[in-house]
This record gives sequence, structure tokens and C-alpha cells, in this order.
Amino acid sequence: MGKFHLKLTGSIPPSIFNITTMRIITLFRNNLAGNLPTTICENLPNLEVLHIPVNNLDGVIPPNLGKCRKLRILSLSGNKFTGTVPRELANLKALTELYLGYQHLQGEIPVELGNLKKLRLLGLSKNEFTGSIPTNIFNMSALQILDLSVNRLSGRLPSDFGRGIPSLEEFSCGSNNLSGSISASISNSSRLRTLDLSYNSFTGEIPAELGNLKNLQYLDLTVNEFTSSVPASILNISALSILGLGVNRLSGTLPSDLGRKMPSLEELLCGGNNLSGFISATISNSSRLRKLDLTLNRFTGPIPESLGNLEYLEVLSLGGIIFSAIQY
Repeated sequence: MGKFHLKLTGSIPPSIFNITTMRIITLFRNNLAGNLPTTICENLPNLEVLHIPVNNLDGVIPPNLGKCRKLRILSLSGNKFTGTVPRELANLKALTELYLGYQHLQGEIPVELGNLKKLRLLGLSKNEFTGSIPTNIFNMSALQILDLSVNRLSGRLPSDFGRGIPSLEEFSCGSNNLSGSISASISNSSRLRTLDLSYNSFTGEIPAELGNLKNLQYLDLTVNEFTSSVPASILNISALSILGLGVNRLSGTLPSDLGRKMPSLEELLCGGNNLSGFISATISNSSRLRKLDLTLNRFTGPIPESLGNLEYLEVLSLGGIIFSAIQY
């Protein structure tokens, strides 16, 4: 189903938006072009779902969408919309899912979106948003997925991050211009499964409190300016499958029993730091490892013979050369 494509062309007939009984409009994965009518919600008092992602629609997102007061799902991702996000969308009090990613939206994220108390998913990735993340977004208690990755956002995450969004399961803000430290309060979002802060300018130590996120499966902190050592508490995250710490300023040693404590680990990416010491033979206990990158560090001693037991290993990088599809 993911690759299904109807290939409908042309614009959306305006008459569709005059059917007052309409509750659901779904036209995803076509080649539809043109604008959405500025009067889109004048005659759609019962509309609950507007689902038109992955088309070629352009122009601006009509502020009139704010009049579809029963709208629960609004998905316009993967089009060619430009301009800003209308503040009028904050009138959609029933909204639970808002997808506006993968297009050319600009300006700041409207602070009014933080008033959507029923919102569970907010997807704004791969746009051109600037400014800081509105702090009230971090008080949306129903929010489960927040994706702000690949924009031009700057500023810091709030010092009480995590306290106001206890339901959060996925937080992605990689590839922005965010800075500052990561607050220990992040552990209050105890349901987190995905945490992606990669390709930013975060500084300070990696909070030891990350070890309290027992449901975490994906942790990517690569390409930042984190310092100090890898906190031993990370070993408490036994469900972790991806651990990305590469290209920071980390020093010290890797926890010696990392392999034993993380049996589900599939990718360990720690290249481009100042890590030192021996590479522990116990790393082979992470028997699902597919990628192991420890290059450009200061490790010493022999390469553990036990690495030969990693039967799923595809990428091994312990220097300046990456060996792919290694067979043992």
C-alpha cells in the first residue's frame, strides 16, 4: 500500500468543496496540482478528515481552513505549499493530527498551535521554518509525536522539557540550528521511543537522566558539541537499537559491559570523538549489530577477536576505512 499511486492529474474540482454532507476527503498520492480554494471550508461544516498528501498542490495554505471546526485530521504534507502556517488553524480545537511536512513553508511556527489541546501528532519536518520552537508546544499534554526536523529553527529547548508533554513518544528535531544544553527533565517524557537531536549545536554533558527512558529505541545525538564522557546510565536503556553519539567532543571510555546491557543494539555510531581505552570484547554480546563505527577516536589495544561473532555486521569502521558487507 505504501507505494500505491493513482496518478490522478489536474486540479481538484471546486464543486467537491460544496458538498455540505462531506465528512472525509482523501486524495493522497496523486499528481493533483493547483491551489486549494480560499473558501474551502465555507460549505463543509461536517468535514472531519482532509487528507491530500503527496501531490503537487501549491500556493498558500488557506486561512479559511480554520472554519472547519470538526476537522480531526489535516494532512497536506509532500506538496509545494509556500508562505506561512495560518494562525487560524489554532481554531481547529478537535484536531488530533496535523501534517504539513515536506514542502516550502517559511516563517515562524505559530505560537497559537500550542492551543490545540487534543493534538497527538504535529509533523512540520523538511520545511524552511525559522525562529525558536514556541515554548507552549512543550505543554501539549496529549502530544505523542513531534517532528520538527530539517528546518532552520534556532534557540534552546526549554529547561523544563519533558514535564509538560508526558505522552511524547517521538521527538525529532535533527538538522536545525538549536543550541544550549539538554535538561535532565527530559526524562519526564518517560514514553519516549525516538529522540533525534542530531545535526544541531547542543552543548554540555549528555544528561545521565536519559538512562531513565526505558522505552527508548532510537537515540541520535550525532554532530553536536556534547562534552564529557558517555554516561554509564545509558546502559539502562536495554531496548535501544540505534545509538548515535558520533562527531561530538566526548572523551573517556565506552562502558565496558555495553554489549551485555544492550542486546538489541543494531547500530553503534561513536566515530569522531576523543574516546579512548580498549574496545571491550563484550561488544559482541550485542549480537544484532549491523553497524559499528568507532573511527577517529583514541582507542588502543587489539581489535577484539570476538567481533568475528557478529554475523549480521555490515559496516565496521575502526579507522579511516569502512568495510562493508563483512562476512565471518
